[in-house]
Amino acid sequence: MYAADVPEAPAAPTVTQVALVMRLAWLAPDANGLAVDEYEVVVLESDDVTWSAVLATCDGSDPTIVAAVTCDVPMAALRAAPFALVLNDPVRAKVRAHNLLGWSLSYSPPTVLGDPVRTEPAAPPTAPTEGALTDDT
Repeated sequence: MYAADVPEAPAAPTVTQVALVMRLAWLAPDANGLAVDEYEVVVLESDDVTWSAVLATCDGSDPTIVAAVTCDVPMAALRAAPFALVLNDPVRAKVRAHNLLGWSLSYSPPTVLGDPVRTEPAAPPTAPTEGALTDDT
């Protein structure tokens, strides 16, 4: 028997663009007597109803993510299935915490205003060539 309980739900996470990724960050909640050992981070899909985990890049069981209370999600992952977000869609996330006794009773509130999805420019279709009116200088 423990003089502890499941962790509280974290506060709403923030979502900020950093180069070609969206950084999801949250504050560690009150662990209620036992250390938080895992987070579950979910992102709202383009249907504005379904929340899905971003396990490939934001695995909340990774001790590094648990310690940092942050993870980076590439823009390409947010534009692909299952999220299918498009240019300028806001990225909204929510988080819950886990300790030895189980998961928070609820998720955090969702991100209020997440940075919007951006796209990185595509590579030029061909290598540049020297024109008739140009030279090496």
